[in-house]
Amino acid sequence: LLQDPAFAVQLSSYQLLWRVIDKYVSDLVVEAELDVEDKLEIRLPSALVTALEHVPDVDEPSQVRSHRLVTTYLLSWLLAFSFFESASPRLREAYLEQLRDSGLVVQAFLPAVFAPLQLSDRTRPVDLTPWSVDDF
Repeated sequence: LLQDPAFAVQLSSYQLLWRVIDKYVSDLVVEAELDVEDKLEIRLPSALVTALEHVPDVDEPSQVRSHRLVTTYLLSWLLAFSFFESASPRLREAYLEQLRDSGLVVQAFLPAVFAPLQLSDRTRPVDLTPWSVDDF
């Protein structure tokens, strides 16, 4: 439903999935604490990881399609980040390890966010004067 063309449907499905994830993570926290043999496999859902792997092409000719894809992509990342909100340290560590091993943050998320903001051009100096700190 996150890939639906209608923004209202995307937003509604995001809110519904967020509630489901919150409940799922709460249950998983208890399960992980009771798992003394470390047999519990803690991973982000494969459907979510697949959605995170599909980086939208912001240079696509069809602006409407491009906006829908970008919205889907960013909502998918918000859902991925929601797994961390009520997670225990053990779950957070497992989720971070999965994201690190897959390279999704470095190879997909950061370039997808920095490119439209034109922050990925390393040949252009960044003006830091708006954030200058005179005193500590």
